[in-house]
Amino acid sequence: MKKLPYTFLILLILFSACSTSKAKYEVHLVSGGGFHHLITADTKAEALDFVNDQEDSHGDMKVIKVSQ
Repeated sequence: MKKLPYTFLILLILFSACSTSKAKYEVHLVSGGGFHHLITADTKAEALDFVNDQEDSHGDMKVIKVSQ
């Protein structure tokens, strides 16, 4: 019975490694129809941070969620 907790722990580690994000977030300029791609971020928070930091120099931007 002592092997059961270890087996559960090993399975938990294996499955948690497989649970990667299935989406990325792209930041595009709004001017020009939104076709000018600036960056691709792993998280929405990272994309929004870029928008907040660069808004003064780039103007209006939008974040688009894309699946991988």
